[in-house]
Amino acid sequence: MAKSPRARAAVRSRRTSEAKAGARSPGLSAAVPMLKFAQEMRRWPDNVLGIAGSATELSLNLAQARAKEPRQRQAIEEAGSLLRQARETAGMTKTAGQ
Repeated sequence: MAKSPRARAAVRSRRTSEAKAGARSPGLSAAVPMLKFAQEMRRWPDNVLGIAGSATELSLNLAQARAKEPRQRQAIEEAGSLLRQARETAGMTKTAGQ
């Protein structure tokens, strides 16, 4: 039995719209590599900031150990406290309780 012209037009229209939709959006599979790349790029600064925080703590501890006068040690401790607080406020390091 032959299809009516209306039915054929509906099928043709549906095929055309499906083809256009397929041509416009490559799908989720094309976006996955880009998302993985973006996540990897996000991890790099986190690692660098973690290393910088550790290096700062090490530097402060060495400076405190080399300080000869109690006044110098106190000044280094205050500077270290300010740096630690600034890093924690900026979200670069976690507080000791977390």
